[in-house]
Amino acid sequence: MYDEVRQLQSWLEEHELKVTKLKTDTRMVQVEVRSASGSWQLWVDDEYNDFDESNQAMCLFLVLNSLADYKESTDFLNWCQQIGINASDSPWLAYYQSLESVYSEIENLLGAIDPCITPLDYQLRSGAFHALASLK
Repeated sequence: MYDEVRQLQSWLEEHELKVTKLKTDTRMVQVEVRSASGSWQLWVDDEYNDFDESNQAMCLFLVLNSLADYKESTDFLNWCQQIGINASDSPWLAYYQSLESVYSEIENLLGAIDPCITPLDYQLRSGAFHALASLK
């Protein structure tokens, strides 16, 4: 098994994490992340329809990947372009503005926001991502 997948599984166990789907809006999935110490609601970019609650490591990867996308964006418009949402939809601006506190809280819990899987493996669906997708 890949170290990247082991790390995701380790975080799930260590922090008693559970990711559940709340609703879906096109390729965006609203999820709740619960830990022994708190819970957060956020939207996850699920471009390839990978979200599957029976594969919690995959769910955690998608959450961390979405948080990493947020942090790497230069501003709201850049973030909207990255994930393919309409910047004129005002609820997204309020959500974007709330992400800094969610990011900080999850970072404090895990120690770092690291999706573990490289963007190339994710896009090509190979390597560590392929191993992650094979888990159930």
